[in-house]
Amino acid sequence: MSLHDNHFDLTISNIGVISSANVRIENLTVIGGPNNSGKSTIGKLLMAMIKSDVISKYKNNKAKSSFEKKTRAKVFCDMEAMLFGKKLFRFGSDEGSAKLEREGNRVYEITVRDKKPYMLDAETNDDSEQYFRDAMIVSTPLIWDMIDLFRSVQALKEASSVLNLGQKIRYPYVQWDVFTKLELAKDEEADSDMDVGNEFAHKIMDIIAGDFQKNKSGSYNWKPRHGGNYDMVSTASGVKWFGLLLALARNGAFRKDRLVILDEPETHLHPEWQLKMAELLVFMSKKMHLIVTTHSPYLSEAIELYSEQTSDVSWHASIPESDGCIIKHLDCPQEIYEQLYSPIPKLEDLRVNHD
Repeated sequence: MSLHDNHFDLTISNIGVISSANVRIENLTVIGGPNNSGKSTIGKLLMAMIKSDVISKYKNNKAKSSFEKKTRAKVFCDMEAMLFGKKLFRFGSDEGSAKLEREGNRVYEITVRDKKPYMLDAETNDDSEQYFRDAMIVSTPLIWDMIDLFRSVQALKEASSVLNLGQKIRYPYVQWDVFTKLELAKDEEADSDMDVGNEFAHKIMDIIAGDFQKNKSGSYNWKPRHGGNYDMVSTASGVKWFGLLLALARNGAFRKDRLVILDEPETHLHPEWQLKMAELLVFMSKKMHLIVTTHSPYLSEAIELYSEQTSDVSWHASIPESDGCIIKHLDCPQEIYEQLYSPIPKLEDLRVNHD
């Protein structure tokens, strides 16, 4: 069974800032809403679920045993600490839950009781493509400015391991995960997946009319087609966004069995560049699952227009309420537009009052 034959359903109750959520995950899933409305919680929760399963299976060589179950639960607790700061439960609630399903079968499920998370077993079968094999959140192009920092952290982690110091080194895990995918060599054995990455890379180079290339020192340079060679300090933040996606594509981070969450990719992008980003996201979603969170009406509307002829989009609105945030599935993005365009009449009122 192909990964793209069926959608996934995510239901959440009292997790993080979310009181209730129903998310239908298609090849391209868009969650639109204002700040602090639970959008980022969706990505972090899915990342914790998927990575916990993948890491525990790796550690136990895919052994189906009670030891693996304990390891999965332990790994999930570690992921919860790194992604949520041990605050997965929603304040004021006695318990919470989240379940990812496919065709009515449980893929991942967690429950939170007494402020402690528990990860339940998946209902497994022999279909090796049923589950995602990794999840990544890409949230900022400023990762380029953190490369040297993370290389130092990497050296400290290795030294601590070799010397058996047992020291915990704290760092932002979401950005660290992206850093490792920039640093690791691509898997040449995954030929078909690398073809997908190369296809994305060519599309990005066409959009930005240039290339990002790694130099001998391990740093990246921006090379516009019209000429020039610029280091990251001299490169615009908007170009860095596309350059980050380009480098990840080349390094094999975008594959058919991976889930990629782009958290507010409009950040640092002029509205014109947001249109280019929407074009790229729709193009990428033809080959993989993408979740896009946004508070930009420009990006949302551009995704709708670019996807009209080629892709199905699953739309969701994130709505902050007094007793927690709600995320609901929509038949069309109109409710998202109404939310995100709502400040414009206020600007008109300010203009009238000013005049």
